[in-house]
Amino acid sequence: MSETATQSVTIFTNMVTPYTSRLYNDVARKRRLSVVSCTSQEANRNWAASFEEHYEHTVLPGFEVRLGPSRFAHLNSRIGATLDRLSPDVVAINGLYPSMLIAAFWAMVRRKRLVWKTDGWVHTMPNSLLHRIARRFVLSRTCKVIVCGSKGRQYFLDLGVARTNIAIVPLVPAWDGPAEPPAYEERQYDLVWCGHIENEVKNANFFASVCENLKTLRSTMTVLVVGTGKDERELLGRLSAASIDFTHVPAVPWREMRSIFSRAKLLVLPSLSEAWGLVVNEAMQCGVPSLVSRFVGAADDLVVDGMNGHVLDLFPAVWARKANDVLEDMSRWSSFSVRAHQAARSRTAEDAASALNAAFCEGAS
Repeated sequence: MSETATQSVTIFTNMVTPYTSRLYNDVARKRRLSVVSCTSQEANRNWAASFEEHYEHTVLPGFEVRLGPSRFAHLNSRIGATLDRLSPDVVAINGLYPSMLIAAFWAMVRRKRLVWKTDGWVHTMPNSLLHRIARRFVLSRTCKVIVCGSKGRQYFLDLGVARTNIAIVPLVPAWDGPAEPPAYEERQYDLVWCGHIENEVKNANFFASVCENLKTLRSTMTVLVVGTGKDERELLGRLSAASIDFTHVPAVPWREMRSIFSRAKLLVLPSLSEAWGLVVNEAMQCGVPSLVSRFVGAADDLVVDGMNGHVLDLFPAVWARKANDVLEDMSRWSSFSVRAHQAARSRTAEDAASALNAAFCEGAS
């Protein structure tokens, strides 16, 4: 093990998720890693204590403020005392919220290496005056920026960060898809929605419009809706009013999501703002092509228009037509499915852990 790999790293994050815990477990096999979380679980999640942790994990006392349907800010106590106890050589923060800034300030005062790890890009990053000031302050003292895709890299390049100081660590689901995904005729549902059912960010009303438009193009169609949310009744009501054959599953344990995607032909993700969209990885590793909006981080990165799915502007009739074109042509769907499966499986958990470890080593040199 190299000298830099023996240096300890503390990741300061909002919360640990099943997919980040998988990554941290792999990283912890090669270096001393600890994780400090602002909360064990944010209000819109339900996976706490559902996965194993092979690294030291500290959840700080504090409170959270909901800034939007999927955004929370945290303010915690005992940040300095916890970092003093852990005494890491490298501190990695994943945002610029109050607790993250305190951790960054601790690293600066203690002369520790500071890394900024984020899934954000130009469309999802806040751009308030306070964020711009904090961003400039942190970036001037950051030795490495870690992003999950090409949009994140371009965002920091545009801010003047040197390409050599930006590392891409791809997001990888907490579970693996099948080695051989089910064929077209083995799949029960034409479309699948998977996520919070709300309009402000996830754009559930748009999904309803796509389904209504697609119903006019197909003699039969089936839809699977997985999730709950404040606009759930509205979405399900519209599907019912349009006489669309749908199944609603309010919640599925993350370990069982493979069975969900293996029954679907197309994922529809029309989000108005999505840092990445891990649901795309999950669907594609099960051979499900994705239709995504241009506001999804995975668009034009993991999802390549016309190759393994479609990246589309937000016009429901266009989405319905594209979906119908794929569903009506079994050979085209099969080609998309194979490429989707290959693209998702090319981004392995082992590669992600190696990339993250390399970024920490470069940041600690």
